[in-house]
Amino acid sequence: MPGEDAFIETFTLPLVPEDAFSLFIDEASVWWPSACTLSDDTFDRMAIDPSPGGRCVEFDHHGNMFVWGRVLEVERPTRIAISWHITADLGLQANAVDASRLRIRFEPQGTTGSAITFVHQGLKNQADWQAHLERLSGARGWPSILGALQAEAARRAG
Repeated sequence: MPGEDAFIETFTLPLVPEDAFSLFIDEASVWWPSACTLSDDTFDRMAIDPSPGGRCVEFDHHGNMFVWGRVLEVERPTRIAISWHITADLGLQANAVDASRLRIRFEPQGTTGSAITFVHQGLKNQADWQAHLERLSGARGWPSILGALQAEAARRAG
């Protein structure tokens, strides 16, 4: 159960769970804001390998790769869990044991939509976790990122 060191957001997308999951995981480069990446202006693409142990990576225009995390569990199209290695100072967590966790659940909402539960938890494993939670809740954090996902889903739904 998420505690005080968690960012939690629930929202709906106008896509069935299969399509919402695919948009989130398979097409993250389409909707993820470049301002919310480690490479910022040189951001090229990101990819999530949706299999246990698969990497969540960012690539910049110079060919550099940043491993943001690893897939812990996946049950397509209903849920995915990822160890998240980005730290409060926008560095990368060297020790995977100290990484925080993303848990995303996709559930049917009526016949054409999805209810999404997004949880980023386990921040207490990191130094200065309160500042990290504050950053994650701010302008370049999850509200902006998940807002971009919602905008892309709405565009697709027409």
